[in-house]
Amino acid sequence: MCSSELGIAFTILRENDYGSTEDALIDNYGKITVELVNSPKVGKHPAIWNLPRAQSSSTFLIDPKHPEKLTTIFVTLPAYGYSIPFLMGANATPKALMDGTVYRTQKEAFRYSEFYEAGVNDEWRRFIYAVRPKVEKGEDATKDFNDYFLRMVNLVLSMNK
Repeated sequence: MCSSELGIAFTILRENDYGSTEDALIDNYGKITVELVNSPKVGKHPAIWNLPRAQSSSTFLIDPKHPEKLTTIFVTLPAYGYSIPFLMGANATPKALMDGTVYRTQKEAFRYSEFYEAGVNDEWRRFIYAVRPKVEKGEDATKDFNDYFLRMVNLVLSMNK
C-alpha cells in the first residue's frame, strides 16, 4: 500500500488477497512495520522524496503483548539522521528533543554510518530484552524507560560530533 500524497509507504504480507486493507491490518496486528518513505534505506521515488525539506521520518514496531509499554517508534530528526527509539513506556522527554538540539545537530553534522545505525538498533534490542521481564511481571519500569530514552538521545548526539 502506498500513498504518495501523504508520503507513507508500507507493505503487509498476506496469505491471500481477500478482504479490505483494514482486515489485513487487523490480521497482522503486532507484525507490521510502518515506515515513512523519507528514510535513507528506502528507495526514493522522485514524486515523494525531497531530502532537503524532509523534516522527520519514523518506523513503528508494535509489541503484540505489551503495546502500551514496549511499542517503539524510531524517529529521525531530520529525516536523514540517526533514529531515536521512542518507547511508549516513557513519560518524560529529553530536553535535547524538546529544544531542537537533536534536529539542529543532525542537520548540521550528520554523516551516515551503518556502524552507528546498527549501534542504535543493538542498544534498543538490549534494552527491550532487559526490560521485558519487568513489564511482564507488572512492575513499574517507567524510570527504566525514561533513563533509556535520555541515554539514546545522548548517544545519537555523540554520533554527530
